[in-house]
Amino acid sequence: MGCELSWKGSQVEEQGNVASIVYIIPEQRYGVIVSHGAYMSSIKYHDGFEEVVELFDESDFIVSDEIGISKIGDIL
Repeated sequence: MGCELSWKGSQVEEQGNVASIVYIIPEQRYGVIVSHGAYMSSIKYHDGFEEVVELFDESDFIVSDEIGISKIGDIL
């Protein structure tokens, strides 16, 4: 699956307690929804060289999972 923890961690902080993991069909990569719209959504993914945020039509990706995140600072 090839997840990049660096960008995934930063995205979770921006969204709050839930991260929506998506599979981007045209890019054949996994990403995280940054902003969810009615027809298009901003998705952050790593293209192998850098972090990219791009708009995708709803038909271009599949939501594969939503992960609930608790504050790590409270645990440590």
